[in-house]
Amino acid sequence: MKYFAIVFFLLTSLVGFSQTRQFYNQYMLNPGFLNPANMDVFTKYGTTFLSHYDYANQDNSANNFAVVSHYNYRPHLGFSGFAVNDNFGGYNQMEVAGNVSYKTFTRSNGGMSFSYGLRLGFTQNTLNASNLYYRELDDPTLTQPGINKMGLNLGFGFAMVTPDFDLNVSLPGLLGNRLPASEIAKSKPSLFDLSSNNLFVSTGYKFRWDNGFYVFYPTISVRSIVGAPLNVSADMNFLLNQLIWLGAGYRTDNSIVASAGVFLDLGWRFVYTYNNAALTKHFNTGPNHELSIGYARTIPDNPFNYRKFTKKNGETKKKKTVKINLPKIKIFKKMKGRLKYD
Repeated sequence: MKYFAIVFFLLTSLVGFSQTRQFYNQYMLNPGFLNPANMDVFTKYGTTFLSHYDYANQDNSANNFAVVSHYNYRPHLGFSGFAVNDNFGGYNQMEVAGNVSYKTFTRSNGGMSFSYGLRLGFTQNTLNASNLYYRELDDPTLTQPGINKMGLNLGFGFAMVTPDFDLNVSLPGLLGNRLPASEIAKSKPSLFDLSSNNLFVSTGYKFRWDNGFYVFYPTISVRSIVGAPLNVSADMNFLLNQLIWLGAGYRTDNSIVASAGVFLDLGWRFVYTYNNAALTKHFNTGPNHELSIGYARTIPDNPFNYRKFTKKNGETKKKKTVKINLPKIKIFKKMKGRLKYD
């Protein structure tokens, strides 16, 4: 796997520029949307649906619908499916992809996993320039009646996770993201056009108290986009009594973020996020809304730890059997010991 890591970081340093992809305010709760390597090691399987609605006061407001589902087939191997439709006025991007993640575990530093992910999918980009307003009338991209480009796409990701710390680095869509300037240009090979990618980096740390019933989770996300300033989002998140989620954040584009949600028994999660550009000159564009609904099956067995046991013939082996301490809720007491990481 060291060769995979070397190739990944070379790609990151060479082509980590930008692409036309939605940034999600709930990146800390749903890293799998942007990072094919991140499939929650503490759950057997899960699904999240997310809707993002931008510029509510505008006629041609942007809307994004995405879904991701993961299944950890083995502690070291996980699979997930991803689909998104992103529409903004005259531009639409649709993508359907599959992800595979390989994970390694260590007992050092309180237990840590390293995940390497690969995304392979189909992407379609459509531009209807007649719906756009622009000043440069001689721009060849904007003077075309319509451009439709489709093809395979490839993405990479890396994740480092402990029970309290997480780091995500990803290039979710490497190939052929740039729209051609005309129908004539579309016929030219552009599959390996790496100039329109972007790089996502996010990290956070969970501070726990009262047996983990209360969590303070500060996070930060960095998005690199070619031709635009570096976009940074800093957020403070709280999970109260393992039930109520509250969050607030600030972005370097001078917008503010607030979120609230509930984490229910048996893995259900509902979170709403509000984003407003009231502090900028674009205050009249209206707020942004984001809603996610998620479900995941918790694994009581902690994949970071090992226990030695001796067979009848005297042979000694290691087995991952240490359990995660679940919240002290009645339903979890009934579940404990019955869910296995098969």
